[in-house]
Amino acid sequence: MRDNSFYDFVYMYCGDPIPSTRSGFKKLWGGFAILNRESKRIHQFRQEVRDYLREVPQFQVPSKRPILISLAIGLTPKQYKKIDIDNMVKSVLDALKGVVYDNDIQVNVLHVVKYQADDDRWNIGIKQLSDDDQLWHSPWLYDESPMGQ
Repeated sequence: MRDNSFYDFVYMYCGDPIPSTRSGFKKLWGGFAILNRESKRIHQFRQEVRDYLREVPQFQVPSKRPILISLAIGLTPKQYKKIDIDNMVKSVLDALKGVVYDNDIQVNVLHVVKYQADDDRWNIGIKQLSDDDQLWHSPWLYDESPMGQ
């Protein structure tokens, strides 16, 4: 854990990459489809994250407030070229459910960055928003889009 004036909590991890959650249906020969099963590693990852966070005093009870999540995923060059970040993000959000927040519908803002690193690592910043926070964004995002005109 690190101190950061913007986030309520920052966690940094180096080691194994975040396992990908691949949910959905797989097409089989003959037209049948089955739901992809999640691996034991995904369940283990979720449990490890939850166990760690439950030791943090502010996560003794899940928040009822809106949440901002920032996630920076560092991957080795080999992993960087083959891993989809959307499946990794789902794994992290599912791991936070029931500890940081009751339901991931509370995540109102999600910032995600994938970058190349010497080793697999990820950093997460968590911030509880007040009920009247309408939107957290970088103003330049809207200046450069039709929404900003």
